[in-house]
Amino acid sequence: MKIISYVKDNMYASLLTILLFVAVFYLFNSYNEESLRSFIFKAGVWAPLVFVLILLFTLVFAPLGGTPILYVGYQAFGINVIFLATLVSYISFIINFEIAKRWGRPIVRKLVGEVRIEKIDKIVSSHGLWTLFLLRVFQGGIHDFVSYAYGVTSIHFLPYFVISVLATIPGTAIWYYLTTHVQSAEAFTLINWGLVLVFAGLYMLGSFTRKILLNKTK
Repeated sequence: MKIISYVKDNMYASLLTILLFVAVFYLFNSYNEESLRSFIFKAGVWAPLVFVLILLFTLVFAPLGGTPILYVGYQAFGINVIFLATLVSYISFIINFEIAKRWGRPIVRKLVGEVRIEKIDKIVSSHGLWTLFLLRVFQGGIHDFVSYAYGVTSIHFLPYFVISVLATIPGTAIWYYLTTHVQSAEAFTLINWGLVLVFAGLYMLGSFTRKILLNKTK
């Protein structure tokens, strides 16, 4: 009986999750940026929750971009959008990892594409948690893919999540500091993209330097 009850509970939870994301998917595809802005503003006290759900959807269905949502979020919440976006990131770390753990590569392939997941999976299998730390620090633009990639490995959830959270703190602090010096959604968006490009560039430079040093020692 316990097994039947467990299966039913998980089926209901999965069904509820699917229905929730179908609803958000419909909202995301039915509204342009102006409509989304109006929808969030009119949500009143529920506006933060609406924003969180919409942004979370773009991180779970990884090919979708969250930049327009952040743009609208800044207009609605100002600098507090950073705290909401960080919360969404942490939630997506859990959801994406668990989706990959529970349903494996077939579902991940449908959500993010085989090419992307294979590229990250090669890095993960070679370097483990240290690479996770580096990817979280320097590759914020692919957090969603990283979460899925680690979900299909043998790495346990707790070390994965702790490292993921700790590694994102420096970047979030820099993001917050720079945002205190801007007063428009356009400038906020430029900072977002600028940080992604700078950190990704540093990661690529570090990887390139490491390869050169390894070749010299051979």
